[in-house]
Amino acid sequence: WSIAEYSDNMFYIATDKGLYSYNSKTQKTVYLFRPTDSQEYLSDDSIVNLKADKNNNLWMGTFSNGALYWSPDNALFTNIFNVRGGRQKKVLSHNHVLSFHQQVENSLWIGTQNGLTHYDLKTGESTFFLEAKTEKPNDSLSSIENILPAGDSALWIFRADGLIQFDTSLKQIISISSEKGNADETFSRYFSGGQSDKQKNLYLLSES
Repeated sequence: WSIAEYSDNMFYIATDKGLYSYNSKTQKTVYLFRPTDSQEYLSDDSIVNLKADKNNNLWMGTFSNGALYWSPDNALFTNIFNVRGGRQKKVLSHNHVLSFHQQVENSLWIGTQNGLTHYDLKTGESTFFLEAKTEKPNDSLSSIENILPAGDSALWIFRADGLIQFDTSLKQIISISSEKGNADETFSRYFSGGQSDKQKNLYLLSES
């Protein structure tokens, strides 16, 4: 499903059967674990998205088990998810987690099947944005497939209906501008992937 580099020649690989590591120099793949191996009582081994932090700890998105945080140093899991039945406070906009972006040390943005969650890693408090208000959300408008930085206080948000920019200070969508003026129309189509460099230039993969 996804791949993340964590050191020279070394990669994490997410699959529907758990997590693996891959050494591109030796071309060897090593099984690491399945989420159901943990003590978190998880129901599915599928990992759909990966994001390694500066210390090589790993955020993992799942289909229905929320977000998993794993440290290779101690092999411990932290699970961020909504308890079914509403018995506890909601922490994610949806348990199907598709993407991550860690803006600063204690600030984690989580893209889900139904909107965007800002999770404070220090306090455990959550704030929700871009959610559909219906029980069955429209995937094109509410599913956050990817998140990339767009400067110090903005994010690129990838949805099925196109690319938007979200201001993390104003907590709202803002217009995308370019040297030629308003660029919202240019980005109103599906992008299957993208990446930004250190200069915040954005590179997009489109089907057309």
